[in-house]
Amino acid sequence: LACRCLGGVWSTDGPPNVVILLVDDLGYGDLGCFGNTTLSTPNIDSLARDGVRLTDLYVPTPVCTPSRSSLLTGRHAVRTGMVSDLGMFIAGNSPALPSGLPHSEYTIAEMLKEKGYDTHMVGKWHLGINDNRCMTSDTESDLDAEGLENQSCAGWWGISCLLRWLTGAPTSEGDCTYQNGMYLPIHHGFDNYYGMPVTNTETCDPLYTIYSDDYLIVWILRMGASVLVPVVVVLFFSTIFGFLSARSFAQITFLVIPLALFIAHYYISSYTLLARNSCILYRNNELVEQPVVLETLTTRFTKEAVGFIENHTRSPTGPRPAPFFLFMSYVKVHTALFTEPYNKGKSIHGEYGDNVMEMDWSVGEIRSALDSAGVTENTLVFFTSDNGPYLERRQRGGFQGRSQSAECTGPDCEGARLKGGKGQTWEGGIRVPGIVSWPPRIPRGVDFTHPVSVMDFLPTIATAVGAPLPKMHLDGSDLLSNLATNEPVHDVLFYFCGKQNTAARYGHFKIHYMTAAWEDGLEFCPNAKFMLCPCHGQVHDPPLVYNLLDDPGELSPLPSDEVAEVLAHVQAARHRFLLDLQNDTHSFPGPAEGLARPWLMPCCDFPTCQCQEEE
Repeated sequence: LACRCLGGVWSTDGPPNVVILLVDDLGYGDLGCFGNTTLSTPNIDSLARDGVRLTDLYVPTPVCTPSRSSLLTGRHAVRTGMVSDLGMFIAGNSPALPSGLPHSEYTIAEMLKEKGYDTHMVGKWHLGINDNRCMTSDTESDLDAEGLENQSCAGWWGISCLLRWLTGAPTSEGDCTYQNGMYLPIHHGFDNYYGMPVTNTETCDPLYTIYSDDYLIVWILRMGASVLVPVVVVLFFSTIFGFLSARSFAQITFLVIPLALFIAHYYISSYTLLARNSCILYRNNELVEQPVVLETLTTRFTKEAVGFIENHTRSPTGPRPAPFFLFMSYVKVHTALFTEPYNKGKSIHGEYGDNVMEMDWSVGEIRSALDSAGVTENTLVFFTSDNGPYLERRQRGGFQGRSQSAECTGPDCEGARLKGGKGQTWEGGIRVPGIVSWPPRIPRGVDFTHPVSVMDFLPTIATAVGAPLPKMHLDGSDLLSNLATNEPVHDVLFYFCGKQNTAARYGHFKIHYMTAAWEDGLEFCPNAKFMLCPCHGQVHDPPLVYNLLDDPGELSPLPSDEVAEVLAHVQAARHRFLLDLQNDTHSFPGPAEGLARPWLMPCCDFPTCQCQEEE
């Protein structure tokens, strides 16, 4: 492969470097290049001018964990087990859950590593940390496809784990090593990892509380009412009919039940994302900061990403460096919101706007590093978000954005606001801003208006680098040839609520089989038990059909008899798709299913579980 040295750095005409910039909870309307006139995002806007703006880019599931697994594998999360079957969009809700992305799945990083790429990830992972098995250094390399061959922490092994956790006893050869990190990025194709393996929440902000203790107790009572009320009723009538003494009834009612509530409160506040110690920072397999200091996090992540590019490409006298893959997965703009002190108050949109602007600065730093290294023209860059804005956070969340109809175009047309947000398969929840750039291999400054998916990233990258596709079924398709011709990529795209297919996109038609249950007068659910609207809401039979070309805001469903052919085509495709899923649905429990194990809770310095990263 031809290469040349420019200013002490390497530039190559060989396989392209790959950079994916993934933002957390960014709304479709939060960028200047996607219509926002009051938020300053010059660096991302510049990236859009140098590439293709994907106006109809979708995530298959509008919440972080399944969306991220789909991006990295090119497959629906229902195939990988990275979804909940609880009727809710529930992502990994604790760093102490005993599961993660199955090792049988093939990620972009693994594909590129096999092609000789240096692979590096920075930022949010949210696809698992530890598993629930007895692991030693000798057995770590013996993982099978499912990672289930060793004795799990169940039964007596579970008691052993619990006792060792309670006493703080060190593990020894043959004992249950509960902090094995077997689902971290370094076990899914990344050479190095620096970031938060779970999500950032309001808990990570020491000045902000998601729930007060009083509210949490009320929440536990609400959730447990379906169990507690029947128990109390049974105990009461058992006492009335003489099966239970009054003393026993009083002991159970006033001692056992309060104790159970106390344990539930302690468990939820200590081993879920409501615990501040769940805000953790890892370097590779090592926990380096707990709880994480948010204020400087974007600066540290950016320094890590820029340093990787600079160190990788600065080799003027040595052999030509291998191509690289950088996955920059921002913790922003998910709440808790945070910025460096000098970035506060810059945006008229308050904390959220400040966060978007700081994220844009970071994108600019990474692009400058690529320019300085002389590799911009041989670097394939993707930019997107993992789902729509978190509307339940109101002014601390993003904006769904607007889309212009066929009759409403040009600078004088504001366009229709997209409906819904994160956790919903309305457009506002699944349509995300998208940019792809690879000068001069793909067009510059143009729009690609056909529906595409983040699952297309893997096959597109495979084509760009000349890598064979994995043997397993992919739901994504290569975009490269279509970007130049502006031809459609997909026949029908399907969207999910947990393991249920709730919506589809066919050409410019959007079909809804089920929609979220909103609170009255709103398009979101600020009082929801799980902080998002139940996505198993209203079932539509016949399905709702919208023409997004004329009605991008999904305001006026079309009469069923006018779209009979559309429904027939989509129904046939859906039938084939669901049949295929029956033979390719992973039985491995996803991170949203099951309870957190206290012994799996990461702890850098037992029992305080607090440490700060060294400079």
